[in-house]
Amino acid sequence: MFVTCRILLKKSGSRTPRIELEEIGPAFDFVIRRSKLGSELMYKDAMKVSRTIKVAAACIMSSRVYHYSESG
Repeated sequence: MFVTCRILLKKSGSRTPRIELEEIGPAFDFVIRRSKLGSELMYKDAMKVSRTIKVAAACIMSSRVYHYSESG
């Protein structure tokens, strides 16, 4: 469960305030619905990356220039 809360600091009888949480915004309830893994072929299809993305990533990595200076 994912909930967003606001912290409210209320007066209390001591020096330390009483803290209350107030729910704000949306709340999500995550449920795992798959109990068995898919087939090996389905896994291979899901993990495929297109060639254009591979080429673009290779170009970005090859064009990066790292400058290291010996004097801090």
